[in-house]
Amino acid sequence: MDVDVIVVGAGPVGLLLAAELRLAGATPLVVERLAQPSSQRKARGVGPLAFEALQRRGLGERLAAHQPQAGADKAKEHGSTKDHFAWIHKIDPFLQEEPDRRGVLIWQPDLEAVLGEYAGALQVPVRREHDVVAIAQDDQGVTATVRTPVGERKIKAAYLVGCDGGRSTVRTLGRFAFPGTPPLMTARQARVELSDPQRLPPSGRTATGMLIHAPGVIGTFDFGDGPEDRQGPVTCEELQASVRRVAGTDVTITRLRDALRFTDNARQAATYRQGRVLLAGDAAHVHSPNGGQGLNLGLMDAVNLGWKLAAQVRGPSAGRPARQLHHRTASGGRRRAAQHPRAVGPDAAWSTHRRATRHRLRPDGHPGRQPPLRPDAVRAGGPILPALRDSGRPPPGRLALPRPRTGRCHPGRGVPHRAA
Repeated sequence: MDVDVIVVGAGPVGLLLAAELRLAGATPLVVERLAQPSSQRKARGVGPLAFEALQRRGLGERLAAHQPQAGADKAKEHGSTKDHFAWIHKIDPFLQEEPDRRGVLIWQPDLEAVLGEYAGALQVPVRREHDVVAIAQDDQGVTATVRTPVGERKIKAAYLVGCDGGRSTVRTLGRFAFPGTPPLMTARQARVELSDPQRLPPSGRTATGMLIHAPGVIGTFDFGDGPEDRQGPVTCEELQASVRRVAGTDVTITRLRDALRFTDNARQAATYRQGRVLLAGDAAHVHSPNGGQGLNLGLMDAVNLGWKLAAQVRGPSAGRPARQLHHRTASGGRRRAAQHPRAVGPDAAWSTHRRATRHRLRPDGHPGRQPPLRPDAVRAGGPILPALRDSGRPPPGRLALPRPRTGRCHPGRGVPHRAA
């Protein structure tokens, strides 16, 4: 074997997973198709659970150093530094039951830089411009064929983990089924230069979506039809057309950079593991990333998977944790994917927040497409709790994933999260 684990993808999830593997005694190798880290501001926040996990790794101060700038950007774009529900920024985080348990605001490129430095300090190798084009596995290990600037090479490992995002190459090559529901809205955002910024109305909800803007930044939540080519790059013309639909005004974008597009399609891999190939983060589950849900769920995937996979590669006596992989990590993904308005069955019990958010974002509430909210879904003791109990799922207020701790405790002996 060349290494114990090949981690495909050098985003936050891949870097954190590789670091966790290294801390637990495994030898990881990160391969990334991009030559440089992405500068796209895909997310701007690390939630309390992920932040606490990163604090236990000594990264709290480095992450918190980015809070002032990210908070100022949030205030400019949204007109408030408060938290939101359904995009109504009225929630004071200091009034919650546990005000000391907070997340941190940090743009995703800055988070990647912090995690990159952290992984580098642990001597985790990261190979850029390495694109995985084929995967083969047997009982002894997995071989990845990787295209590099100097030609193809084969890398052998005990396991391979795809942390390569919602359009995962590993998921495709591994033939993982990825069922789910199609999108109902398309969001676009970019750093821009406008020739006529004075023509933009104030940020906020409109009859057809939502407009968000600040000097040099513009974004839309658009309930109109998405582009025919969802894989292609966002263009000036596409963003201008979205602004016209959402805000009812024409603006001219003279420069566009770091543009991205995302939707609220909800999909989850039928299994997170096929033999020696595994998935984590957006490669395993996608849903609306609004509020940083995708980033934070992916970070917790990495924390949950790292010690288990390291225990597996260290020897047969540690084989049990890896067999827990799908059952322990999939629960969090099911909870998020179930929040799509078309979700049915016990998993739909977790959909209240998601459906209410969409209902408030779109004034017409998707007439004829979105079922009304069930009052019993928000009442303790209603029929939702028995449904969760029958499905083997934890009730609200309990965390499905273990909380690994460092120090005297083995990194795999997590404890249940206390109720919020």
